[in-house]
Amino acid sequence: MKKRRMLKTNRNFIGLFKRSIIRTTAKRMRLIADSVVDSVKTVLEKQLYHWPPLTEKYAKSKQRKGLDPRILIATGKYKDAIQVIREETREDGVTYSVGVPGTFETGPKTARKKLPLELLGRWLEFGTKSMPPREHWRPVWSALVRNLHPVTKKLKKDILKEFKNSVRRTDMYRDRTVGAE
Repeated sequence: MKKRRMLKTNRNFIGLFKRSIIRTTAKRMRLIADSVVDSVKTVLEKQLYHWPPLTEKYAKSKQRKGLDPRILIATGKYKDAIQVIREETREDGVTYSVGVPGTFETGPKTARKKLPLELLGRWLEFGTKSMPPREHWRPVWSALVRNLHPVTKKLKKDILKEFKNSVRRTDMYRDRTVGAE
């Protein structure tokens, strides 16, 4: 009887602990993804990097159309579309990525074309034949990687806390002491 109860307690513990690790990791990953979104948007809004200037022709065109004069921000649609994308997975629970979903209408009003914002982001980041690269994603990711140690330290602390909570919730400690009598 005690053995059966112990097995059930162990299964309950394993299930609780697994769910809590997935939940804890997902929360921490969401915080990291939010941080990346905030950082990239701040870089764009405050023009934190020294990008090549706009061509004189394009700068005049932006002024004539009443668009934002800052580099990488004309209408703000690209910047505003940068977001955390949540995806449900069967084995891991939830994953988060950062991206630029949606499209942007471009071209003359008579012949509008829809440009995926992800493609626009790639052009802005890496450049094209006629446009120099203006990195705004890679420096943010590099900074994140350089500062990953405190993040993993917090995750480790959170997982240890969840481990202790799982033990308490399943009364594993009490069950072991009962069997020792």
